[in-house]
Amino acid sequence: MLLHGLRKDLGKMSYEEKLVLAVSLFAALMWITRSFIWQHFIPGINDTVIAIVAAALLFLLPSKSKQGSFLLDWKSTKELPWGTLLLFGGGLAIAAGFRETGLATWMGEQLTVLKRTV
Repeated sequence: MLLHGLRKDLGKMSYEEKLVLAVSLFAALMWITRSFIWQHFIPGINDTVIAIVAAALLFLLPSKSKQGSFLLDWKSTKELPWGTLLLFGGGLAIAAGFRETGLATWMGEQLTVLKRTV
């Protein structure tokens, strides 16, 4: 009941919210289907390309509520928590490096000494 009341208080989705939802769904579907559909049609497509296209769409799609503005502007991007985004991206990069070099496998094998024998 509480969630239903909160949802009702939000009201109908605005045009801008619907566009952001559409761009988010586009990016999610592209990420999910990239490996088995899109790589056949668009060689070299990867997660980074999809994210950049989605971000560019947010900068290019017009807003109806503010004439002459777009869904995303540079002023808004300056207010993003870039430290958190860089920390998350750095973690993903380190994980990919561990996997590519085989360090993750080696570290896992070293932990087998902790295995309990029955």
